[in-house]
Amino acid sequence: MKTLKWFKPVTSLVAAGILAVAISNSLAATDGTQSAAAVTIGAQFIDIQAQTEFQSAALRITGPDGYALSRQVTAEEGSYITADLLLDAEPQRFGGAAELQQRDYLPNGVYRYEVEFRAEDGAIKFSKGAFQVQDGIAYELQSETEEVKYDGSISGVQRPGMIGRVAGSVIDFVFPSAHALTNVDNILQIQDTADSGQSRIAFESGDGTTPPSNWWLFNQDGSMFFREFPSPGSGGVDHVSILAGGNVGIGTTTPQDQLHVNDGNGFQIRLTDGSMQTRLDTFAGRFAIYQANPSQFSINNNAPTNSLAINANGDAGFGAGNPSAALHVSRSNNSANVRVEDTGSGSPQVMFQLLNNGFPQFNMQDTSQTNVNWSFRLSGTAGSTERFTITKVGTGQAEFELFANGDATFRGDVTANGVLLTSTREAKTDFRALDERDVLDRLASLEISQWRYKHEDEDTVHFGPVAEEFREVFGLSDGKRLNMIDTNGIAFAAIKALNTENETLKADNRAIRAENQAIKDRLAALEQRLAE
Repeated sequence: MKTLKWFKPVTSLVAAGILAVAISNSLAATDGTQSAAAVTIGAQFIDIQAQTEFQSAALRITGPDGYALSRQVTAEEGSYITADLLLDAEPQRFGGAAELQQRDYLPNGVYRYEVEFRAEDGAIKFSKGAFQVQDGIAYELQSETEEVKYDGSISGVQRPGMIGRVAGSVIDFVFPSAHALTNVDNILQIQDTADSGQSRIAFESGDGTTPPSNWWLFNQDGSMFFREFPSPGSGGVDHVSILAGGNVGIGTTTPQDQLHVNDGNGFQIRLTDGSMQTRLDTFAGRFAIYQANPSQFSINNNAPTNSLAINANGDAGFGAGNPSAALHVSRSNNSANVRVEDTGSGSPQVMFQLLNNGFPQFNMQDTSQTNVNWSFRLSGTAGSTERFTITKVGTGQAEFELFANGDATFRGDVTANGVLLTSTREAKTDFRALDERDVLDRLASLEISQWRYKHEDEDTVHFGPVAEEFREVFGLSDGKRLNMIDTNGIAFAAIKALNTENETLKADNRAIRAENQAIKDRLAALEQRLAE
């Protein structure tokens, strides 16, 4: 079918006329919003006075070079939020440094702020804006867009009235391609010819009276915002923002990091793989990672610095930013404590284990003093020299050893209120008669001398034999140490031998006394006869 020469100019005239009617019947956007706060920008500070009732408020500022500042206040603290833009800025990592560093200057550029006011009933209001810093001095920007409410039309994009919409529908029916933009080659460009720092694309659905949702893709001074107008007469809600520099915000227009998610009721990021799902969540002042139960792993918002750190070696630190062991617990307030607790009723139960392919060991050290360091370890060969050893680190010898058969060795003195030696007949066997007199004679041959141990002070004095001679005389003990059972037994036997000897002497003495008495009696009788 041939196209009539007059068709194109006619349709253009018709379209122009309809557009004129549409513009004349359009509704302009109005801004009846009362600001939630009065904001003052000083040379190096921001001062905000709330103009709405609130229970808590949060200030967030983002700017060039990763700048971020956050403040939280409650209604009890007053209606003002004041922040020093430099001193209150969040520390940052500069030049790849591992540690956070405080800023010493404000970088030049545009800074964005938002204040979130949360009422007691959960209602949320925002106050948003921007300011600029030049040579360390902050000043207000006058080109920031005022808050817009959607009332059935979109500011800057005129919506046709009833006549325009009917005419447009007729053209769409007769000439389907008259309104539809079906193809854009390479670039769709929207220019800010008014130099207002703003450009936008409006996405509208519904008939303008009760729309399901209407959206703007909004470019402001190089930052992009996805703004929703949920109903006529409502203010726009910025759901997603992308700032110049790349920071992305969900629920905030001032993202302070590469991805910043904000929701006053807590937020969730959900990762799913088929039936498996993992969630990152903030709630009740905690950050949690979990799959089923929110208490699987969580960190309280007020947890101190380095509450949990894992280094490149897999070492985990609790309170230690650079852990030096597989598990490193560090505190500086006398609260370091490891507690293992089981509320079940099982008993006995293993609560602490040290397992090693070799001798396990643990140390205790008083770092406030020099050379106060003790080691507790296992050593020896199973079935023979296996033992538990306590050693003062640096002495090169064991201060205490406990062997598998129950033997114990102490390097120093043992002080006790009493020592109980097993001596029941039920524990003994292989009884034999003992020549107590022979024991006494051997004991009499044993050298008893005065001496002191080499490690003792010079004024220390002991009496007794040496183990080598004791072994030579009695054949008991090991020639290095004296067994108290042996020494006690020898003492008992010698005492008994002396007692036997004493009883014999006493009997002999009684006989001698009787004999002497008889002689005395006979002498007395003889003297009496002589006297007569």
